[in-house]
Amino acid sequence: MDGSSVNRKAWEAADWRVGALVGVFAVCVRLLYLADSADDPSFLLPLVDSWTYHDLAAGLAENRVFDEKFLWQAVFYPAFLAGVYAVFGVSVLAATLVQTVLAGVTGFLTHRLGYRLFGGVPALAAGLIYALYGPLVFFETRLLATGWTAFLTVVLALILVSVDRAPGWRSFLGLGLVGAL
Repeated sequence: MDGSSVNRKAWEAADWRVGALVGVFAVCVRLLYLADSADDPSFLLPLVDSWTYHDLAAGLAENRVFDEKFLWQAVFYPAFLAGVYAVFGVSVLAATLVQTVLAGVTGFLTHRLGYRLFGGVPALAAGLIYALYGPLVFFETRLLATGWTAFLTVVLALILVSVDRAPGWRSFLGLGLVGAL
């Protein structure tokens, strides 16, 4: 193994750590926002679309009711929420905290995407922009599909980069599965 290969591996390992820190930072920003907005009347009482998602998910988690109301929008998000409710009980706070963890993963993946396309500094900038982008912070801490949309968009972009660099059946399968979600 030559010196440049060792340096490249060390740089990439350090960059993974930077991406993880970006993800942790995204989680911390959302937790700070949640702490600050805890006295908001809609904090634990979902409104409008959030209420509909909550109601559908609670019905599925508690009573196993899956009816035509589930089809008013994409089925994935209320099904995900029902899964969270089945594990943690019907809790808006638990669902919000799970979504906060998802935001951390999205921050990490945003950094990875930036690194694969442009290198270290632009990757860090992309990750930090994601972590601090106010509308995402707000919507990802509500019972809305926005967090999953951001996550799946970044995953889809990463798979597209993989398909472009090394096309193969696994990449195309991943592209189809993520695209379907």
